[in-house]
Amino acid sequence: MAMTFFPSINKGKPAAIIGIARQLVLYIPVMLILPKMMGVSGIYFGSLAIDAIIVLWTVVMVRKEFTRLRTKDNANLTLN
Repeated sequence: MAMTFFPSINKGKPAAIIGIARQLVLYIPVMLILPKMMGVSGIYFGSLAIDAIIVLWTVVMVRKEFTRLRTKDNANLTLN
């Protein structure tokens, strides 16, 4: 959902960073290392860990953005 939230508020960069980080920074290294160490179960544990990290990171980013939007709206209301 965050992948569509950020572009909808004209901030496509965070969505692109999330997508690229998930695939290149996390997925490829984890899938090359964990299966060698743990076998087939390393694929499942690696996928779980990657998704957990991305979810937590995305929640933090969305919360910060909502805080910015709220303060921006409050500033606009006090000026009018």
